[in-house]
Amino acid sequence: MNVSELITLLQSFPPKAPVGVLTLIPSGVMIDVDTAPVVTVEQTLADDGTADAVWITGVGATGVNPPTLITWPCPCGELLTIDYHAPWPHDHDVHLNDITYRL
Repeated sequence: MNVSELITLLQSFPPKAPVGVLTLIPSGVMIDVDTAPVVTVEQTLADDGTADAVWITGVGATGVNPPTLITWPCPCGELLTIDYHAPWPHDHDVHLNDITYRL
């Protein structure tokens, strides 16, 4: 995902809705879900001074629960939808390891 795509996605939500970071990583067969409120946006600069990457930074505890269902597009073309207590989709590991989404 790039900044333009992120802006387009965010335009569909209410302007006053709080923004948080939701991180999913495999923890054995289960999913480890971590959340934090967004507090800033940072960038990694390339050697020529341009933005190489943009980072959304979340710090602290959020007062809002994560979504019940979490959906993201797998690079293989399948839409993955899991719940908070679902097992990690290990059959997609080879695809997820190749993700080159830019944020």
